Amino acid sequence: MWQKNKKLCALYWNKYSPIVRNILLGIFLLVAIGGRIYNWTFPEEIERQYGELSKVIYSLEVFDNRVLNLRVGTGNIVIAKEVTANIDMGGDINDAMESRAKIIEYFLHHGWEPVSLHKNNLKFRNERYEIDLFGPMRQKPLAHNHWLVTVGFNTIFQRLRF
Repeated sequence: MWQKNKKLCALYWNKYSPIVRNILLGIFLLVAIGGRIYNWTFPEEIERQYGELSKVIYSLEVFDNRVLNLRVGTGNIVIAKEVTANIDMGGDINDAMESRAKIIEYFLHHGWEPVSLHKNNLKFRNERYEIDLFGPMRQKPLAHNHWLVTVGFNTIFQRLRF
């Protein structure tokens, strides 16, 4: 019985796998080329999006007057737009867990839904934005309580980092 099903599955797999592969490759190329054309054609819209995301970071009360620097367009993201900031939460590396608790409490009380709350990697989402917070254990040097914060729009492209 198993051998018969195995042969049947192999027959269909050999017949349809190139079709599925070509469809997925076509979708990937369409999105990649479309994203590049979008970036080239609408620079004003992209700058507006970066400005909006920058305002989001500065509007978060838990990071009041703690932003060290802000940069846009990190990574090889074609369609999704994001802004990254280095945040000094004060103190040294030993204060990181206290800062983590303060950050989690702030986001939970301000309408953000927790997506993942790993030790040094926090992710929250609301209706409009998605925010990733990377704790000081992933930063160099480990002497300071600096967090890396990335804010992007809550879209499928942001979740896939495309």
